[in-house]
Amino acid sequence: MTNLSQVFTEYGLNEAQQLASAKLLSFTGAIDKYPYAEVIGDNAAKEILEQEYSSSVAALDVLKTITQAKWMRGEGLQRWQQEDSEEMQKNRAELMEVVQQLGVMDEIKPLKEKYDGALVLGATEKAIENRLGFVLQAFKNGAKFDKIYLLGGERELDDVKDEKSKAEGAKTEIEMMEKTIARESKNWPEELRNVEVVVVPTPKVKASTIDILQTFLQQVGDDKHMDVLGFSSQPHVEAQKEAIQGGLAGSNITVDVVGKGIKDKDNIERVNTVLDSQARRIYAGYQRVSEVLAEKSREKQVS
Repeated sequence: MTNLSQVFTEYGLNEAQQLASAKLLSFTGAIDKYPYAEVIGDNAAKEILEQEYSSSVAALDVLKTITQAKWMRGEGLQRWQQEDSEEMQKNRAELMEVVQQLGVMDEIKPLKEKYDGALVLGATEKAIENRLGFVLQAFKNGAKFDKIYLLGGERELDDVKDEKSKAEGAKTEIEMMEKTIARESKNWPEELRNVEVVVVPTPKVKASTIDILQTFLQQVGDDKHMDVLGFSSQPHVEAQKEAIQGGLAGSNITVDVVGKGIKDKDNIERVNTVLDSQARRIYAGYQRVSEVLAEKSREKQVS
């Protein structure tokens, strides 16, 4: 027998983060035992985490299924197109306290001083500016990289979210990324400006992280030994870490993922943005976690 707490542990969540996750599961109606649209306390959250399932894989499957159904944004929607429900808006203050406990506002820093490459994945213009700003911050704090890889697809630009680059003639996400780094790097130290920028376009309008990483592997070669540093931004760092590590699984490339923190809860416009990111984290790590849980189950049976 196992429970959701054991599953969350394999995703790297500490006790406080697990309690926060259980509260969000309850609030969104993913757990039928508890009332919908009510922020529960720690004791009720612990009951959710300690509920027993027939196997570790069964618990993982339940978690993946309910978060895909309740937390994942609708097909075809971009992050900024999500809207919070009326219940979320009414309970926003309490929910943002729970979101803060998840750790998705914390700054994540590089673990090493030297990397073969920095990976900047596609997003909106503002997010790319933030990620490039964190590239600069990481560099100033001692992290060095031989190349900066811009990994993006051919998403059409939004008149508001990608305004500056679109005004400069960019038409797609990857073109916007090129325009943005050209603007941002003007204020970089000479050493960082001299780092080679490699543009890796993925010829898809709705390119997933897996699509983008497959294109990257095709360009650099999946047999090449590399240490890379992925740049994301909160509240998406852990989700992108799972996705990037999964996308590079089987290659000789190791990756750390970092991102700038969020100081003010009000800077997270929607609770649904966090829920969607957490659902994608669970989905992206499903194969890895299922293998770990299965191996632990076998070891327990042998002992």
